[in-house]
Formats: sequence, structure tokens, C-alpha cells
Amino acid sequence: MKNFFKKILINSSLNNSINSVNIVKSNPVFFLKYNNHEIGKLSYNNGVWFFEYSDWFKKQQDFRPLIEFPNKDKQYQSNELWTFFASRIPSLKQPKVQEFISENNNKVDFIELLKKFGKTSVNNPYHLDIL
Repeated sequence: MKNFFKKILINSSLNNSINSVNIVKSNPVFFLKYNNHEIGKLSYNNGVWFFEYSDWFKKQQDFRPLIEFPNKDKQYQSNELWTFFASRIPSLKQPKVQEFISENNNKVDFIELLKKFGKTSVNNPYHLDIL
């Protein structure tokens, strides 16, 4: 994920105004939901992202697994945030994102960006809630 945002920063007009890219130090847990149903859990711990489907999702037959996570029974892990979740954060060129970064002393914390802007997405009907 850090490399994902570094690429954006290099090509962004914000590049000169951002002093640093923060290493995420918290261990957040996000819940991916559709209506009142929990689809899965996204977490971050010691530099590694984890995603796993909820027990409810594993038992149901109406929803298919997400493309990046085809196996309902597997716990996925990655050093980079998967595109499905990273795409929930708008471009750093967006005025609302620039304002948020400015309010936070020009430091980017990817978890904070996901918390602030990732709850909904135009790309899919799921909601992302943080514990």
C-alpha cells in the first residue's frame, strides 16, 4: 500500500506539500458489510494486511466471493492493501483529501485515509466500518 501511495505522490500536485508518508502504527479492524450482513473482516497488524470472510458469508449461497478473495475459507494476507480496498480512497488530488491532509499537518496515514474516505465506494455496494 505504501508503494501504491508513493506512486500517487510522485505524480501528484500534492507531492511538494506532503512532508512524509506515515508508517501505520495502529492495528485497526474494519468490517466489510452489505446491508446488515457482515461479509468479512480487514485488519492490519505489524505491516501485514489480513482479510477473511465472516462465518455468515461462508455459510450463505446468495453472494459470490470477491474476485480478489475467491476462497471463502482462506485467510488472505499481504504486505500491500488489496486494490478492492485501496480503490476506496479517493485521489490525493481531490480537494477534500487535500484539506484532510492539510488538517493533519501534511502527513498521510493510510489507515486514517481509509477511515475517513473508505466507508462507501462508487465501485461496489459494500460498506466498510471500523471497530
